[in-house]
Amino acid sequence: MSNPCHMLLVELDHFLAENARKLFAGYDVIVWTAPDANSALEFVSHVHFDCVLIDATVWQGSQGLELARRIGWQYPKIQVALTTGLDADDLEAPPGVPVFQKPYRFDAIVASFCGGLEDADRRETDDLN
Repeated sequence: MSNPCHMLLVELDHFLAENARKLFAGYDVIVWTAPDANSALEFVSHVHFDCVLIDATVWQGSQGLELARRIGWQYPKIQVALTTGLDADDLEAPPGVPVFQKPYRFDAIVASFCGGLEDADRRETDDLN
């Protein structure tokens, strides 16, 4: 990957968030972590992110679905995905928002987000030629 992917991980479990941050670093992904929706909204308003990965159960006990909708609406260029330890089929994710079942595969998330970014960069370059 030529440029690192910049990800915001919204995860209530600090231990899981820190371990995920370290593991994503091995894929050339720079990860910031936020423990709740308010922190996440503050981050995305001030920092450029390519993608946001949201635990569906964050935001003081309610689902992160509303956070996913809000970021998708306010920042349409940011890719958004949800994670859940519950049955992913039971979530009513917003259209176009993928859901990754915990324990998720880091390579699958990187391929969905950062691989897509690399393809988009390549398409933009091809369009210029």
